[in-house]
Amino acid sequence: PALAYRLKLAAFTGTPLHRDEPYAPNPPAGAYIDYYLKSKDGNNVTLDILDAHGKLLRHYVSSEKQQHPNLQKINGTPNWFHEPQVLSGAAGMHRFVWDLREAARGNPQSPGVWVVPGTYQARLTVNGRSYTQRFTVQEDPRVKATQADLEKQYRLARRIEATRTKLAQTSKQVIALLQQAETLKAKAPAAVARQLAEFVSSIEAMTELHATPVQYGMPGSRPTKTTSMAYLGYTLGTLQRAVESADTAPTPDAVTGFAKQSQATEAALASWHRFETRHLQVLNMSLQHAGLTPLKL
Repeated sequence: PALAYRLKLAAFTGTPLHRDEPYAPNPPAGAYIDYYLKSKDGNNVTLDILDAHGKLLRHYVSSEKQQHPNLQKINGTPNWFHEPQVLSGAAGMHRFVWDLREAARGNPQSPGVWVVPGTYQARLTVNGRSYTQRFTVQEDPRVKATQADLEKQYRLARRIEATRTKLAQTSKQVIALLQQAETLKAKAPAAVARQLAEFVSSIEAMTELHATPVQYGMPGSRPTKTTSMAYLGYTLGTLQRAVESADTAPTPDAVTGFAKQSQATEAALASWHRFETRHLQVLNMSLQHAGLTPLKL
């Protein structure tokens, strides 16, 4: 692979150009990894990105199904949405571009933490046989930040990412529980249906999460309670983007801001677990008596 540069690209430069305007795509940013397959190997090709010590950062598989934008569900024109990059197992010459980010660690709302300049490895495996090449990631030569500054930025971004992941996993459980409760309301006797409705209302008031996401811009789409899971997820995401928005060490505000939001997240998760322990068992007993399937986390 060629030398790769960490370049901060503009995240938003205005509305996409109309189709009658002449334009061409910019080259992708990241590490260019070229490989050639003599014959089609289909589902047997993997690409691993490792650091200099062999720690796995990203794992790509040619058999993985790519999630294309669903044109029935997107809330904008298709040119706002990027097509996923594919690791090809077809015969011939291929180029795969690693975006210089680690895996998102189970949080679908995060692009993953940006890596620091240094030495990395690309390991291509085809039918059980691996080929490894080292390559270098350098900082944008116009940037004056030191390696120590960038490593501080990386460490804080990883801590934020870990907290976001913990919160996202619990939020996913809460939403699944709300969806189960909403489905059972239509089948339950009146008394149990009221109990389910109160259960759902209490959870939504505490977490500001909903069985069906409220569309952006509609009433209730922006959380307002600073102690709710939805608000904390939004705030931590904003904080991580701020920390990684420039090539520099984290500001004092970012450091103290994360300490505050981390503490609030732990309190929100503890409150949820207390609520779930206290109320879920009682509700499930009522559901069982009514011959309905208990709610499951």
